[in-house]
Amino acid sequence: MSDLPPTIGERPDEGDAPGALGKPDAPRAMTVPWGTIASLGAAGALLIAFFVAQPGSAVALTIALLFAVALGTVALVMAVARVRRERITAIVQHRLPATAEELGSAVAQESLRRLNAPAAAVLVPRGGRLVPAASAGDWALARQRPADATANVPATQLDDRAPPEFPLDDVLPRLLGLYPRAIPVERWRELSDVPVALLPLAALANRGAGVAVTLRHRQRLVGLLVLARRPKGKAYTDAELRYLERLAQQVGPALAGATRQ
Repeated sequence: MSDLPPTIGERPDEGDAPGALGKPDAPRAMTVPWGTIASLGAAGALLIAFFVAQPGSAVALTIALLFAVALGTVALVMAVARVRRERITAIVQHRLPATAEELGSAVAQESLRRLNAPAAAVLVPRGGRLVPAASAGDWALARQRPADATANVPATQLDDRAPPEFPLDDVLPRLLGLYPRAIPVERWRELSDVPVALLPLAALANRGAGVAVTLRHRQRLVGLLVLARRPKGKAYTDAELRYLERLAQQVGPALAGATRQ
């Protein structure tokens, strides 16, 4: 069982089971969201402030009002975050129409939040290249590293924030369309570590990438989710790679539909 949170829309007990998103929800214990608790606390503080105002204690009234404002702010922030998460889930589960850019942005931001990556991007095939549909985070941060280059590629001192992109030949898209595994390019220390068929992806290491995972639909490449290297040599774990593979299974069909629009 993975120690990571479930992918978008996935229940914790679903694991890697294919087609698990279509199962009916199991009974769950009732929980009260923290946003609701904060809202109730703010309402209670306002009620206290109302009664404190009667005796005329200015200090107590001010404290109660400040407490109510603080709790109300917390409730508002949590409500906005909840709406954002629900929108991402709706996009990925085909319940809310979205462009490739909107879907890519949602997935990139979710990858940053869950995996603590400095940057992430969704690349899509266009004009014989894989180009960014959307990106989140700071790619320049991931490129600030010494010249101990992965896959023996010289490190660069690029300070641009643009996500990586690279050309496609006739073979690579067909190969990636059949490849369901996450590709940890950060683990390629020498060219001999790179599978021959994936050699073109070694260039991603020089652009700050740590891991890539194909976004596929019906054995066809529709995109590539790329996460930047994390600082201080904190590599992505096997459990995190499995999480990305499950996420890609959900995103691929949605991206295919978005690119047809």
